[in-house]
Amino acid sequence: MSQRWCLPVALTLAACAGDDAIDVPRTPAALVNPFDWTALAPADDPFADHRPADAACPPGSWGGEPFAEQYTLEVQTGPGACRWLSARQPTLSPVAAGDPIRIRLWHFALTPERPGERAEAHAALALAGDVIWERRVVIPAEGGLLLDTVAAPRTLPAGAPLVFHLHNHGANTWNLLEVLARPADAGPP
Repeated sequence: MSQRWCLPVALTLAACAGDDAIDVPRTPAALVNPFDWTALAPADDPFADHRPADAACPPGSWGGEPFAEQYTLEVQTGPGACRWLSARQPTLSPVAAGDPIRIRLWHFALTPERPGERAEAHAALALAGDVIWERRVVIPAEGGLLLDTVAAPRTLPAGAPLVFHLHNHGANTWNLLEVLARPADAGPP
């Protein structure tokens, strides 16, 4: 075979290889950096179907912040703060189909905007367009940790878009502590 055909043939073979062409490590890997999130415009928001018209998330009400001995994505909610956030970043590591992904999200005591009112918070993650995790929390609620392990829906390279979504009514604080692929202590999702 002549050399001028080697590159096209090699590219075709790599493209045909599909998921096998992605080298996925078998060790734990953080999928996100708490400082690399970008807020999404309504047109780019995969959760826009229930986005209220007055959704706002002013600068300074969300971003990377210290929490205990680590940095997290912190979102402060409520009047004048972030009532709705959908933010995206590229994943830091590839994942294989079925890889366990651990999500840890902490919230402080959740209070409604008006005393006696009942409301609901919604947190979710979408990976490459697939909603892989979501939780709803009735407000008011005591502070607590949401801890879940889900399976990666398919093999994806590093750089796949990951969207974190949170909407909440009331003056509350949330911290996305971890989105970790292949945690060492994970059993099956």
